[in-house]
Amino acid sequence: MVADRVPVLTWDEFLAQFNWTQGQHVTLVGPNGRGKTVLLTHILPMRGYKIFLGTKRKDATQTALVQGKGDHRYHLAKRWEEIHQDVSPNWMLKPPFPKNASVAQVKAVQAQVFNEALMKVFRQGGWTVVGDELRYLTDYLGLTDICQLLLLQGRSLEISFVTGTQRPRWVPLEAFSQASHLFFWQTPDHQDVARVAELASINRETIMEVVPRLNPDAHEVLYVNPKSGYMAVTVPPPPLS
Repeated sequence: MVADRVPVLTWDEFLAQFNWTQGQHVTLVGPNGRGKTVLLTHILPMRGYKIFLGTKRKDATQTALVQGKGDHRYHLAKRWEEIHQDVSPNWMLKPPFPKNASVAQVKAVQAQVFNEALMKVFRQGGWTVVGDELRYLTDYLGLTDICQLLLLQGRSLEISFVTGTQRPRWVPLEAFSQASHLFFWQTPDHQDVARVAELASINRETIMEVVPRLNPDAHEVLYVNPKSGYMAVTVPPPPLS
């Protein structure tokens, strides 16, 4: 079977051959609870200056990053003006959730803060931006244009855009067509998987065979390099403590 020819690697073996350079985009595809954000916390130390877009009011991973130690600690900022590269290369941009604010007010604040930050990133270049749920940024906050701009022009500006999505059909196609690295978790929606394979110009037959066989309980993930066609299955390590 095709799937039997895809190597299964330990996390250390995978990292030894995972070559992620600045300007290359990373896209993670899979349902909640599969380990997308945990994987992010293990590959992000490869990059220099990073901004994690804190879209959730409460989130265990975001809390762990802010409370991390040494090089793994992310400094919390409520607005772009609070981000200073000489203080730290790692930033969690989390707009305030005003007490008793309406849904519309929270949405407006997040949209304004994230849009300003992404435009600054576009002008400066050199940043790695993490949006762990791309659909929230594009559909809910209305930031499709700036997200597409970063995906299309990021490589020349040395901007890496790292995105996650549960449903590939609901996010900009550039998240897949411009990605240099793709990660797939087991998902019940095979049409979504086929769509990503088509957009990223990778072997559809192999993807359709391997992804359903991934073990969701073990958080198995299929890595695909669209340019070289290289694939591997691995199990990411536990969350950073």
